[in-house]
Amino acid sequence: MRFFPGVDSRNIAVAYVAFGATKCWFTAATWLFFYRDTVTNTEVGTIFVVSVAVMIGFEVPSGVLSDRVGHRKVLIVAGFLFGAGNIVIAFNTGFYSLLCGIVMQFIGMAFYSGALDAFTYESLREVGKENLYERVAGSQASLTVAVKAIATLLGSLLFLWQRNAPNIAIAVFHALTVVCLLLFAHEPELPAKQIEPDGEAVKTSWMHTLVETIRNPVWWPIIVLAVAASGLAANLGWGPFELSIAEVSGFTPATLYLFLVPAFIYETITVGFFSQVSTRIAPVHGFFIAAVISGMAYLVMGFGTMVAFIAGVLLVRPAQQYLHLFMLSYVQKRVDTKVRASALSVVSLLRWAIIAPVVYASGAAADNTWVLQLSFCISAAILASVLLQAFINTRKSQHKNLHP
Repeated sequence: MRFFPGVDSRNIAVAYVAFGATKCWFTAATWLFFYRDTVTNTEVGTIFVVSVAVMIGFEVPSGVLSDRVGHRKVLIVAGFLFGAGNIVIAFNTGFYSLLCGIVMQFIGMAFYSGALDAFTYESLREVGKENLYERVAGSQASLTVAVKAIATLLGSLLFLWQRNAPNIAIAVFHALTVVCLLLFAHEPELPAKQIEPDGEAVKTSWMHTLVETIRNPVWWPIIVLAVAASGLAANLGWGPFELSIAEVSGFTPATLYLFLVPAFIYETITVGFFSQVSTRIAPVHGFFIAAVISGMAYLVMGFGTMVAFIAGVLLVRPAQQYLHLFMLSYVQKRVDTKVRASALSVVSLLRWAIIAPVVYASGAAADNTWVLQLSFCISAAILASVLLQAFINTRKSQHKNLHP
């Protein structure tokens, strides 16, 4: 199919379902208002930091586990944890129960991370269609944004009806994903060259995987942007930053979701062009362009007007998607099958190590009314990471020319 390439494979069809479920954020425009029923903005930041810390602890082990026992099995666990966590969130009674639910949700995210992208690529490789990966990844990204747009609108309506209904809806969709994985998907087979004589995939400790991935020279042309720029840009979608800066810029809960829905539609359309863009721009160059746009977007949002917020969101949302997609395009064809999920989990771990302190700072900024200043700081940090990556690449190029 034109809009869903590779969907004739049941695994790829299920992967589309799973990607959609990961973005069924019925709570996108309402979660902070729901959490404020029981906790403060600073406590929200604390909960996110603790949850991210736990998730970081599971990132690489879950990737190694995925490479060892199979991506499908890990995805089933991810769907269960994500869904169960949202049930706990829906019926939370205070700080600790909310913390418990969000921790479960974030562990589920860690299990999805790496495993889902690896499951997609390996399923395409299994049927000899790995050349479709950029098209499939772009379609998955567009699908997830479209799903988030619809979920945001429906979630806002559900929130007006019952304040915990959006979280229950999220749990339902992840339960459906688990059912699809159980009934319709199978574990992609490893290529013969990746199988050991005893029939088992190569096994390494998660710490060894972490060290070896960081040391791998494949990463160095993009490592700063894949971790720092991508992590900082993603702050708009995590923690209280987006809703807080929207409030400062003059939005109310009612007007915010009216803007977010068309913003998601715009994001869907722009991300849909990734497969065409990726054929014209090398991933490394695409990284630099998307990072600069992200940095400029946070600079614009720092001015604190409705127009500035709208312009910033319309710039940064597609840019952060392109940062992620260019990273996947760069990595999938340069990392061995036997450690693909592990390697992607390592990058996700390092990225979340950037996101966590910024999320905490966002909570403190929301309580102390310096969220606009934080936006300027994020902009400066992203643009500084661009300069650092350019410096690293220039030095590597000079060294290669001197020592061919």
